[in-house]
Amino acid sequence: MIDFSELEMMTGGDDEILNQIIMMYVEEHGQDDVELEKLFQSGDCNKLFHALHTLKGALSSICEKDLVPLLDEMERTARAGSLPSPAQLDAAKQQIQEIGQQLQAKLTCAS
Repeated sequence: MIDFSELEMMTGGDDEILNQIIMMYVEEHGQDDVELEKLFQSGDCNKLFHALHTLKGALSSICEKDLVPLLDEMERTARAGSLPSPAQLDAAKQQIQEIGQQLQAKLTCAS
């Protein structure tokens, strides 16, 4: 989950900047659970690697601590030319959805 205290320190407590960061993440990565599923089903390890790498970076930049290690493991597997396990994919998709809900709740509270 997102460490909002760390993220708020990074933004200097500026709610407007925090909200912009959240909205950018939601806009750019709000459907990544669906995208990862499509790439997994296609069997394209290279595209899956790039999607995982991009998502991992985005989550790291918003102080997410729990999903990043799983994405890192999945990324290494895809880079090696294999698909992550279905259980890993399901766990990642679930956490992506939970992070989305967490971010939406933060936006709602700030409004």
